[in-house]
Amino acid sequence: MIKKNSRRVFVVAATLLALSLVAQPALAETIVGGPTGNISDYEVYDMHPGEKGAHCLYEAGNYDLDRINVRPPQVHGDHSNKTWVGWRFRILRSTNSGSSWNVVHTSSIQKDRANNAIPADGFTRRGWAAPENPTGWFLVRIQIFWYVPGSMTNVAGKVAIEYDWYKAKWSTFSYPQEAYCTEYFVI
Repeated sequence: MIKKNSRRVFVVAATLLALSLVAQPALAETIVGGPTGNISDYEVYDMHPGEKGAHCLYEAGNYDLDRINVRPPQVHGDHSNKTWVGWRFRILRSTNSGSSWNVVHTSSIQKDRANNAIPADGFTRRGWAAPENPTGWFLVRIQIFWYVPGSMTNVAGKVAIEYDWYKAKWSTFSYPQEAYCTEYFVI
């Protein structure tokens, strides 16, 4: 015969086990640096349907990578008064199946003002043109910066994020692609 307390322990243990088996949401992005200092809310749109954080655009004639377009993050300021926030992106390339990555492009920092209630609204989509006949895999890493109140140059906090999902586009075809842009569009 099971005692009342034993039954309660069993029910609690079974409940915890069931909760641990519930599907967890897929990661939208991977934080690869920080966060450090004073930061606030941000969103990078990695998993939104049709709004993948980066689009891999392929040439119609030969299927090779032509351009990577990067959606700007939505960034709130760290204070109730508007302060400067900024972002930039880097393109990294691997020629050894992802064993190592090297930076091949770093954009300039785009800045705007935001507060903790209203995000920056002056950020725009930006891009990188791939070289002719690109080789390897390409991924996007973005950096977000929060500046000291009253300053456009003194960084108060930052975070670096790598996208986990991309949107591959060729002609009228597109599909979600995990982890990086490939050198060629695969049908």
